[in-house]
Amino acid sequence: MNRQFKPNENGPVQNLEGRMRKLSLVMSLAGLGLMCAGLTDMLITGDPFSLPGLAVVPLKPLIWGHTAPLGIMLASAGVLLLGLLPAVRVVLAIWLFIRAHNPGGTLVAVVVLMELILSIHLGG
Repeated sequence: MNRQFKPNENGPVQNLEGRMRKLSLVMSLAGLGLMCAGLTDMLITGDPFSLPGLAVVPLKPLIWGHTAPLGIMLASAGVLLLGLLPAVRVVLAIWLFIRAHNPGGTLVAVVVLMELILSIHLGG
């Protein structure tokens, strides 16, 4: 039995969706794991579940070290990882559209990334 296979015309789109799905799964599980590790550390050490002020430690103090307990730092890292997921997905889309030589998709993805960056700066 001889089968002929047609080339898949939706290859780049399916490739993009597959990579986005994997990226979302990995980043979501990593964020959830960090938040669970932070909560577990807070339960074991008896640290309070919150600090006065912001709900999470901001990115710069999180990277450079902060005086917050380890559990708060881990939970904050998980929340920030989940918050960065949309931007990372858009950057991945830009990269894949460039590789697929799709200028229209690249332009739309760049506009979306600029909108995300602008909303982050204007929103807080």
